[in-house]
Amino acid sequence: MIIMQRQLPAGTFMHPEINRPPNGGRDRVGFLFTWRHNDGSLVAFGPDGWTSSDPDKTAWLKAMNDLVSSAPAIAPGVRLWLKEECKLVEFREPYHEAHFLSSNQ
Repeated sequence: MIIMQRQLPAGTFMHPEINRPPNGGRDRVGFLFTWRHNDGSLVAFGPDGWTSSDPDKTAWLKAMNDLVSSAPAIAPGVRLWLKEECKLVEFREPYHEAHFLSSNQ
């Protein structure tokens, strides 16, 4: 089975369900991850992309994101940085409007 017919540039991570181009807001992530950095600052990734309690980290995370996607994404370098420098402290599951509507019927 052939998965990809052409090679991606070195260091690029593409997954059909993660790094998709924006599509009228339908490709927004519906979850929130929060990590605590070793220096005590918080880093979050959610529907609006990256934020941090440290403005320098926010700028770096957004710049790294812009290198791989115009939509919120977790770049390979950021994934490694999170693994080495941070601890996951919170995860909020996706909000599905369709589920909400069906549960109220």
